[in-house]
Amino acid sequence: MKLTKKGQYGTRAMVILGLNYGVGPISAEEISRQENISKLYLEKLLMKLRSAGLVKSQRGVNGGFELTKKPEDISLFEILTVLDEGVEPVVCILNDDGSCCCKAKLCVTRDVWRTINDSIQQVLKSATLAEMCKTATAQDRIRCEYS
Repeated sequence: MKLTKKGQYGTRAMVILGLNYGVGPISAEEISRQENISKLYLEKLLMKLRSAGLVKSQRGVNGGFELTKKPEDISLFEILTVLDEGVEPVVCILNDDGSCCCKAKLCVTRDVWRTINDSIQQVLKSATLAEMCKTATAQDRIRCEYS
């Protein structure tokens, strides 16, 4: 499993929104500044997240984006799925019809790849945005204490 920038940046944006949960909307410009992500690219990711119902947007001077659910109700798996990130270690486990490989039905390694895939999905489904926000907050405290 190797995440693209889309998955990395989208997750980082969601952490910022999680850290600001209940405070009100935060602008794409502010998220872009904090995470050093192109505003244009970030806005595309935020639109995908909005279309999926994970975030909502508000126009105007005090507008921006905010989560539609509590951070503890959003899993990393959900975020990555919305952003079209494939989390499987190999493509062949996605379909059983043998269309991806002539050896798919006879492949001795396929069961191992499925086991790895199941483990990855289990971890991603159990990792919540709230947990990532707690880690981010703890790291900020450590950075401030030792700066």
